[in-house]
Amino acid sequence: MKTIQVIPATIHDVTEIARIHVDCWHNCYGFLPSELVSRRNKAFRLAQWSQWIKNPGLAERLYVIRSGQSGIGFCFARPCGDKDAPYGAGELHAGYVLPKWRGTSAGPKLMLTMAQFLEKHHKIPLIIWVFRQNPMRLWYAQLGWKKFIERSRTIDGIQIAEYGYISPPLQQLYHRLNVMIENCDGRGVVPRRKRSCRLAHRPDLADSGITPETDQRIPWDRLP
Repeated sequence: MKTIQVIPATIHDVTEIARIHVDCWHNCYGFLPSELVSRRNKAFRLAQWSQWIKNPGLAERLYVIRSGQSGIGFCFARPCGDKDAPYGAGELHAGYVLPKWRGTSAGPKLMLTMAQFLEKHHKIPLIIWVFRQNPMRLWYAQLGWKKFIERSRTIDGIQIAEYGYISPPLQQLYHRLNVMIENCDGRGVVPRRKRSCRLAHRPDLADSGITPETDQRIPWDRLP
């Protein structure tokens, strides 16, 4: 059985990471203007990640997620310097898994790896920014992340609504992620299985946008 691993990326992984980034933006962000998604093409992402890997910042880390020799996702952790998040020290800036690998332990492993890296560098609490129309913000709330701000983010002159979330106590977050990893890996690394790994339903989701009608457990096959 192949094991899903989250490992530090090298220059040799950049082309694969750029491809994954483009594929996931097209798959996950259908609510964004098409011209914005189109401009974030492979050439754009290749330049973005090549520049970073040649000159990484302090307490920053780019990871590639692999099943065997195949790249199935990536993630990027960095310090938080956002003026709208003055209490945040670390940021889970990017985390993407290819569609057919959603439902495996790749999602919780990428979050756990980034959180542990930032904790090691004393960048706690953690911040995640999520587009308002991205349904995965409900999954973050189920893990205990707390929404603390709504804002309009400008990308290429286009304004997009997004929410900021701050991390729960890390031992609580680690416990929940490890339970998910155990459940997923216990049934094998099999992409696109219908069965979902889920957290138990929590009625106290800290997101004012969640209603009784929308407060549902989020299947792992929705993980971006």
